[in-house]
Amino acid sequence: MPSEIASSVNRELERIGLHVKHAKEFMQMGLPYSEDLLGELTQIANICQKAVGKVEDDVKRADTLESQANAPHYFDGITDEDPLAVYTD
Repeated sequence: MPSEIASSVNRELERIGLHVKHAKEFMQMGLPYSEDLLGELTQIANICQKAVGKVEDDVKRADTLESQANAPHYFDGITDEDPLAVYTD
């Protein structure tokens, strides 16, 4: 699952890169105040929000998995009331 999320976030970063490239092209064409540039920047912001949301979900999921992994494990019917005690018959 982490690789799926990483590849998904990587796709979002590639999309951001493409929109940044387009925005720079509009700037080079002398269109710093155009609707096209505004559209590209809006797309960048939207994609960033989507990527941030994916990573936030991944962090929450990782924290949950980590806390489960660190939780004590109990085995069926096995108890050790005093782990330092030495029992003799």
